[in-house]
Amino acid sequence: MGANCVAYWDCVGPSRVTERVAVAACAVCMDLMSDIFGEVSTVDDGLRSPLDFYETPSWMTRSLLYWHGAIKGTSVLECCSGRDAITRVLRDEGGCTVYTNDINQAHPSDMHFDATAPRYWRSHAPTVDWVVTNLPFNVAIQILPHAVEHARVGVATILLKSFDEPTKDRGPWLTVHPWTRKICLPRHSFRGTGSPSMASDWFIWEKQRTPGYPPCVVDALAKTRIAKESS
Repeated sequence: MGANCVAYWDCVGPSRVTERVAVAACAVCMDLMSDIFGEVSTVDDGLRSPLDFYETPSWMTRSLLYWHGAIKGTSVLECCSGRDAITRVLRDEGGCTVYTNDINQAHPSDMHFDATAPRYWRSHAPTVDWVVTNLPFNVAIQILPHAVEHARVGVATILLKSFDEPTKDRGPWLTVHPWTRKICLPRHSFRGTGSPSMASDWFIWEKQRTPGYPPCVVDALAKTRIAKESS
């Protein structure tokens, strides 16, 4: 809770502060700050998007193609494809054959299955080299084990930087399946408002580590990379 939130809380007292008022007060505090990239923050209601859907900016997928070129020209499943933000870059700039799935039937995917369901992976997901996606964080650990098992080569997904913290729900699986590579990205406001900006990275799991690639890179120039640089 920011300093202004604390002052607000002290002023009105906890008995008079509802959850909605507290969120609003925090939003006011956030509106007073700019994020690390100098983008002016705007008030955000703090409510999560339905189905945890947040569009992936093209520069993030370009960063993946730039630093992990082994994905170019391969077959890919985008299992949480949304409105094809990742798919377009993989197809147009990476030369990939991309199959799409999204639980939301309003989105333009090839299929509309629940990617947390084992039946989807067992009976409906196409056989591919890679699964490349931006997993909804609230169900990421429910989807990721299926994706890692399913892909012939590996999985690349955008996750919060803290995903590899060995929490109760993620720790046991991550202990046995540590990521093999990470591409560290600049913060981004997935809501498009500048606030809150989220710290997320590409996490990669490969069945066999690609020779010549360092296990971790920091892409400080990711936001400025143009299409031709990743092609």
